[in-house]
Amino acid sequence: MHADWLIGAFKSGAASASANGGRGADDEAAGFGRMIVFAIPKAEAEVIDNWHVAGLQGTGSLDFSVDGVFVPEDLTYELGVPAVRGGDLFRLGMPAFVSNEVPPLAIGLARRAIDDITELATHTARFPGGPTVSERAVFHHQLGRAEVRVRAARAVHREAMAAAFASAAADGAPSEEQQLAVTTASVYAVETCADVVSDLFKFGGGRALALANPMQRHLRNVLAARQHVALSEENYEAAGRYLLESAKARRA
Repeated sequence: MHADWLIGAFKSGAASASANGGRGADDEAAGFGRMIVFAIPKAEAEVIDNWHVAGLQGTGSLDFSVDGVFVPEDLTYELGVPAVRGGDLFRLGMPAFVSNEVPPLAIGLARRAIDDITELATHTARFPGGPTVSERAVFHHQLGRAEVRVRAARAVHREAMAAAFASAAADGAPSEEQQLAVTTASVYAVETCADVVSDLFKFGGGRALALANPMQRHLRNVLAARQHVALSEENYEAAGRYLLESAKARRA
């Protein structure tokens, strides 16, 4: 609601005008077709107050609609075309650029959930007179496993992003293999962190359901993050196809 400008996109039936090593724009390679991004003043659109959601409420990701608005060409660009300014970061291309957004958020949520459930466990018992959660071997197991899983998710995502960024800095074009590594690492990182938070949540018992308890907020937010379009499991399918096609090409 604080924005002065809005950004949106539409699918174009026209052939891509971009050239990228003989390929079309990155979004075409990713299967979206040719997408044109546009920017308009918010005053020219109707903002729809419909972001009433179970998680990530603070993003304010409202819908908006436009009707009969003319957008000059200099306020548009084709999604996925190589950047002409902005430095190495903006040469990452899609989807590596977007991967800087949700996975680090999910990793941070899982890290905070580990900290909060560890503190809660020291003074919480599931039954009156019973042992605290922190005294139970099953909690020790889950907590130790959660720590390793979050570190692994962070490591695999950072490794993939580091390789893509190194290519962007060197020649401006992460390879298809590097982009696929980023997308699959992103899905893995977020789904792993969502599982970690969900597994730890149950140790909070009924107290964790209270709106004042941070554990319920962590769970809602990480599950909402998991729904992001960039984290579709179709990314695994694309990576699998690439591996099969690569193996077939090596045998030929």
